[in-house]
Amino acid sequence: MTKKTSEDQSRLTEAEESDQETEEEQQEAETLQQQLQRRVEAIRQHAEQQIEMIRQRAAQQVEILRQESQAQDQSAEYQLELERQRAQDELEAKWQRNKDLLEAKWQRAKDQIEAKWQHTEQQIEVEWQHTEQQIEVEWHETEEKLGAEK
Repeated sequence: MTKKTSEDQSRLTEAEESDQETEEEQQEAETLQQQLQRRVEAIRQHAEQQIEMIRQRAAQQVEILRQESQAQDQSAEYQLELERQRAQDELEAKWQRNKDLLEAKWQRAKDQIEAKWQHTEQQIEVEWQHTEQQIEVEWHETEEKLGAEK
């Protein structure tokens, strides 16, 4: 009976260690998710800063062109409007590209986190089922031994 108790204790210890490992993996997944979210936020902020700088430069360029064209006729004003529109279009295109890149990076990070989470959940379920089966087998063995001893 002492050997069985020792085996039971050993299995219980293994189950507890497995639970601990599962919890550590879950914490690791959460930490990874937080790190990825911080990275994505930093990328987004950097992209917004770059876009703002581009906007300011474009606005300065437009203003310089506008001031230079004041001495010219309406044809020059028309050219200025075209240039301003072109600069604005370029800026909007850059903004959209940066936004699309950021969204793609965010989606990849999110997908990676979800995949890791699903994998962790599957591991937990498999380990749980295995532990339940072990406990049930041990329970039946113990019942049989107790029945045989009576």
